[in-house]
Amino acid sequence: MADYYTWAEYVAEVKKLLPIEAQRIGIGTTATDYLTGLIRQAVIDLQRIIPGFQLRHETIYDQSDLVREGMAMRGVKPPQSSFKDLSIFRVTDDVIGSRFEGTPHPWEKRFDLVYGRAPSNDGMASYCIDPEGYTFYVYPMPEDENWKVSMFWNGQKLSFRDDEQVPFTEASCLAVMYFVKAHTSTEVEDNIQNKTDYMRSYELQKPKLYLSDKESRGE
Repeated sequence: MADYYTWAEYVAEVKKLLPIEAQRIGIGTTATDYLTGLIRQAVIDLQRIIPGFQLRHETIYDQSDLVREGMAMRGVKPPQSSFKDLSIFRVTDDVIGSRFEGTPHPWEKRFDLVYGRAPSNDGMASYCIDPEGYTFYVYPMPEDENWKVSMFWNGQKLSFRDDEQVPFTEASCLAVMYFVKAHTSTEVEDNIQNKTDYMRSYELQKPKLYLSDKESRGE
């Protein structure tokens, strides 16, 4: 498997364990379907107890998510997030092409970016983050909707878009599957006993994932 999943890939891996549910008409047929919503609820819950699942979330900003200010673009980083790194990249025909890795610039000199005075060497971009808030600036940012900003951060993430990288492991798919089955057992099948059994299996997976995460991080 790859070193990481995108959200779309992770959802697809979980749905492989839910062949019947994934084919139900009206449940597993669209990108914003009921099953995907349950998968999102499960990983939000798992983030609360598994530290590694709060590390290196990705948020991708389209041009419409940013505000142009002079030569730079201004955005807002996710709430309660601990910033890690940033880059800008261009997508052509759904393929990532040019990418400029970000280098930090002092917040008190943010107008260097606005007026285009910050260094921008080949393959590099400049950014600055408000240390007391959530605003960030990035430069250069071409006026082309195919250019996007990728930000990695630590914290708890509540929403995901398909192309964003996620820190959730292959092993967690089984736990998430049990969570989904528990909820479909009552909301679709009206089987309370099955819900109890699946939730018990889900809870039993949590300490296993916690220990596996702890070991993977060398603790």
